[in-house]
Amino acid sequence: MHQTHGTRIFDSTVQVLLENKINHATAEKILNILVNGLQIFGWAEEQGSLENFADYPPVVNAFRNNGVILQCLAEEENHGWICKHERGHDIDHEDHLGNKWKLIRDHEK
Repeated sequence: MHQTHGTRIFDSTVQVLLENKINHATAEKILNILVNGLQIFGWAEEQGSLENFADYPPVVNAFRNNGVILQCLAEEENHGWICKHERGHDIDHEDHLGNKWKLIRDHEK
């Protein structure tokens, strides 16, 4: 599958769900099936669609259910480690090699 075809199919489907005010539970079921099917055919641009609809819970949940998350991407300032956890996590940061550093919450700044 050409990379942009999957994105066009996915993004167009989400637009229809939003325009028709489909309830979140139904939208998530539809999107779970769609994400899984597009991944099977080699969709490599999931992160862009996830970013585009990051404020729509059915999209975030459908991607999470299929192994794709909005990554925290916090960087540890001394070593340049990049956090692998999902945005908004409430545990300390950790990179893909297991290096950990303290999560600084807003009230601790």
